[in-house]
Amino acid sequence: MVAVLMDETRRWPGFTFSVKMRLGWESKDEWRALLPILNDTPLSHITMHPRLGIEQYKKAADIDAFSEFFAACKHPVIYNGDITSLADIQRLEQQFPSLKGIMIGRGLLANPALGIEYSQGHELPVEELCRLVQAMHDEMFAELTPRLQGNTQFLTKMKPYWEYLLPTLPKRLRKPILKATTTEKYQSAVANALRCDW
Repeated sequence: MVAVLMDETRRWPGFTFSVKMRLGWESKDEWRALLPILNDTPLSHITMHPRLGIEQYKKAADIDAFSEFFAACKHPVIYNGDITSLADIQRLEQQFPSLKGIMIGRGLLANPALGIEYSQGHELPVEELCRLVQAMHDEMFAELTPRLQGNTQFLTKMKPYWEYLLPTLPKRLRKPILKATTTEKYQSAVANALRCDW
């Protein structure tokens, strides 16, 4: 099936194709059977998330398996998985200096300023991070409020961000946000959390 799909890309020479994949579904060696097909396909890059499909996000990314894939892949490679800090990005860049890039998912939900920290080469003080999160939150609040009907819709949209956002935020400050039943209580809990006196 993968070979058929990759053959199809050759029928569209005006388009650029890439692949995002995991090591496999049940075995971390499943990529080995696919890579010869992928290596023979004109791809712009391959993004590798070095986990298994059945693991979802439960186990740590397998850097050793990624290293093997990286060495065998003929295409530019983008790394994806478990990037939660500036130190994580710097470690990967040092270990794999010829990476095409690093894809960040949940780490950016946890720290929306991670890109700023990377561009500046240092972590932001917690006060500055909270200021930026407050500005982002205020903008989201202003955009969503007129579009959503009542407390329930608004809170259903906003609360999930706090499952990831600012993982070092103490539980005593996160809990009132997640338990808020009105927009007013929610806003008060967020303001309290983003005072950053923790």
